[in-house]
Parts: sequence; structure tokens; C-alpha cells
Amino acid sequence: MPILPSLPFGRNAQLITDRQGRPFVKLVQDILAEEGDELGDYLSELFVSDSLGVDRNATNITEALRLVRQITDQALSGSLQSFGVTHQIALAMQTVTRPKNQPALPMPNIRVMIYSDGKHNEGPLENAFAAMQPASVLMTAFIGDEKADADARMGADQMKALANICPKHDWKGYFLINFLGRQEFLREVYHMATGASGFCSQCLIKKDTKKIAA
Repeated sequence: MPILPSLPFGRNAQLITDRQGRPFVKLVQDILAEEGDELGDYLSELFVSDSLGVDRNATNITEALRLVRQITDQALSGSLQSFGVTHQIALAMQTVTRPKNQPALPMPNIRVMIYSDGKHNEGPLENAFAAMQPASVLMTAFIGDEKADADARMGADQMKALANICPKHDWKGYFLINFLGRQEFLREVYHMATGASGFCSQCLIKKDTKKIAA
């Protein structure tokens, strides 16, 4: 089972902590064992009370990406001790086939998924994963009607611009969840992002099916 760091962001970005105040960087099986059916209530309580100091009066995507890039880099180095994980981390490597007869690309099996329902509005928007080598592992999603108003359109455009380019399909790792029927699609994306996984919507489907617009 994968380790699942979870962090909400508003004006600030913070790692979720468990009931003992420890960073919520845990194996999925451990999260389920500890929280079970009470996980949703616990998370709702954290968000409503804002005990983490996230401050939902602004949306700072830059801050969120900086924090998750720190976690990513430490995972790649083999240690997440500063985030409460005492054991060493060993990431599996994937050999990713590439289009147009390009050589296969060795990639660590680590993925980042960020989603928002609004636009970044706190300082300059910067992508901490833009220069990641051998390729960005950042997938993004906008949740809501991107045509509702100018702010929604900007928010959707921002999330799309931040997304990786899938090294296998040369396709943006961006997902638009703009109507109820697409919520199940988001669930599939989530599972892809937390397992031996892909990088875009095309990684979710069989080769003989049509592309999914994102």
C-alpha cells in the first residue's frame, strides 16, 4: 500500500495531522485501521475549525506545491523523517515507454495530485515541479463549472497549465471534473495516482478506446 501525505491549502498549506498531532504521512492501510468510518468526520472537523491554520480566505497554490515538492524530494532521497516517517523509503522504479520511438524513460513510482475549485490569488503562481527531472509527476484537477465566471475560467486554466506532460502519451495530466457524472472519473484518477500508476487520462484507458477529453 502507498504512503499517502495529505495536505489542505488556503492562504497557507499544512500537512494534516492525526489525533495525536503527528503528520498525516502514513500507509493507506494504517489510516484505515486507525480511523475507519470516523475518518470523514475527523477531516471535516479539522477543516471547519481550521485548527491547522490553513485560512480558507485565500487560495495559495504556490505554497501547496512548494510543500509537496519538499515531501517528494525527501521521498526520492529515501527518508521522510522530518515528516514523521521513521523508516527508510524505497521507491519502485518504472520503465515508461514513450511515443515517437523515443527511448524508454526510467521513472520513480511517485505521483502528486493537486485539485482546486478556484483560482490562485495569493502572490505569484509558481510551479515547484516545472523543472523536475526526468519528468514532472504533478497531475492536477479543477472541480466545478469552469464556465461559471471569469474566476472559475482562470482557476481551470491555471490548473491545466501546472499539470505534467505524460511521458508515455505526450498528454496533459489535467482532469476537469465539471459535472456530477465525472466524480467517478475522479475516483479512478485518485486510484491511479496512489498506486503503480500513470500520468494522464490516457493511462486510465485501454489502447483501443477513444481518448478522454480533459
